[in-house]
Amino acid sequence: MEVTEITSDIIFRGDITYEGRLEISGKLEGNIHSDGILVVNSGGFFKGDIQVRQVTLKGEVNANAKCELMTIMNSGKIFGDIECKQIQIDRGGIHNGVTVMK
Repeated sequence: MEVTEITSDIIFRGDITYEGRLEISGKLEGNIHSDGILVVNSGGFFKGDIQVRQVTLKGEVNANAKCELMTIMNSGKIFGDIECKQIQIDRGGIHNGVTVMK
């Protein structure tokens, strides 16, 4: 699986469509659409809308998200609504919004 990374020294504004896996360690503002995996690493920040297959949050997200699986790790934060089939929130993980299970 191909991995694309937005490193900690990058600030990106715009929409992204990709295949495989996207890891955000920097700052991204826009919309993300993919059948792949999104990982927001610790120290990473995303603002916009997310529509992907799987999300793992270790950083901060201000977004509405649609996905099959949402995992919020102990350092992860999401401020926005989530629509998903499965969700896992580790102790210390933060979700401030509405969750709709589909």
